[in-house]
Amino acid sequence: MASDLSTIRFVIWVISRFVDVGDIDLWGFYREFRRTVGEEIDYIHEAANAKRFREMFKDRPLVSIPFVHEEHVSKRVLVLEWVDGIKVNDYDALEAAGINRLEAGKRVVQAYLYQFFEVGFFHADPHPGNIFVLPRPNGAAPGVALVDFGMVGSLTSSSKRGLKDLFLGFLANDGRLMADAMQRLGFIGEGANMAAIERGIGLLVDQYHGLTLGQARDMDFHEVAHEVEALLYAQPFRIPAQFAFAGKAVGTLSGVATGLSPEMNLIEVALP
Repeated sequence: MASDLSTIRFVIWVISRFVDVGDIDLWGFYREFRRTVGEEIDYIHEAANAKRFREMFKDRPLVSIPFVHEEHVSKRVLVLEWVDGIKVNDYDALEAAGINRLEAGKRVVQAYLYQFFEVGFFHADPHPGNIFVLPRPNGAAPGVALVDFGMVGSLTSSSKRGLKDLFLGFLANDGRLMADAMQRLGFIGEGANMAAIERGIGLLVDQYHGLTLGQARDMDFHEVAHEVEALLYAQPFRIPAQFAFAGKAVGTLSGVATGLSPEMNLIEVALP
C-alpha cells in the first residue's frame, strides 16, 4: 500500500506540473484516499466503525449490523457475528427464496438516505459483496444487512444541509434549488453563469424526473445532451475532495439498486 501511495503521489506531481486540471484538487483527493485506505486496513478502527453503525441502526430492526466480538479484535484481526443472508445481486437465490426484490431495494436505499441525510456518517463501499438480503418468515418484507466498515465517510452539518437541498431540488424538479445547493457545497466556482447552470440542471432533471431506475439506465437523450453541454460548457465546476467517497458510494449504490429492482421509482421511495 505504501508503494502504491508513493506511485500515486508521483503521478499527481507529474500531472500537476504538465497538465492543466482546472479546479480539480488532486492533492486533496490524494490526502482523502491515503486517510481512507490507511483506516481500512486497521481492524481496531473498523471495529469501532461497526459498533457505531450498530448503534445507529439499533431502532431500525430491518437493517442488521453484525455484532463485534471485541475480545478477538486486534489491529490485524477482526471477528464479527456471522450474517446468514443472500448477496444482494444473487438474483436467482432471491427469487428462489420468494424475496420481493423491490421491497429489498427500497430497504437498501432507505438505509442510505438515513445515513446521508439524518446521521451524516455513511458506509462508503456499498458494493454487492457488502450488502445481504435477510429473508423473513411468512412473506414479511425482507431485511438487509451491511458488512465491511473499513471505508466510511462523514458529512459536516453544513454539507448535510447542502446535500439535503440538492436532493430536495431533484425531488421537487427545482433546478434553481439544486444549483444554489451545488454552489454552497463548493461544486461551482467563482464567476459562474448561474442562470445557464440552472437551465442546464433543469433540462437534465426534466429528463430523469419520475423515471424508474431501469428507465433512467436505458435512456438515450443525445439531443438534450447537446443543449446541456452548450449551457454548461466552460462553467467553473469542481469536485471538492471531501465528496470523493460520497460520490463513489452513491455511484456504486445506484448500480446495486438498479440491478436489484429496476422498477423502483427513487422519488416515491425518497419523498417520505
